[in-house]
Amino acid sequence: MKITLEAEDIEYGNGICLSCAEIEWGGCEPDLHEGRCSNCDLYEVMGLEQAIIEQAVEVSDEASKVLDRLM
Repeated sequence: MKITLEAEDIEYGNGICLSCAEIEWGGCEPDLHEGRCSNCDLYEVMGLEQAIIEQAVEVSDEASKVLDRLM
């Protein structure tokens, strides 16, 4: 399952569970690997920045615009 990040998901400290696609709001290091998901309890949370770098997620057009403004 490919997960697509939306503009509202992009915020420093957020993570994404690669198992259930739940956004972890705050408290995630950008390079986090194998963090624990508060939704499904699996250790599949990755920092958003790392998930984007590793192409573990897709980025919507609107999210891409937000990322461009942050860089």
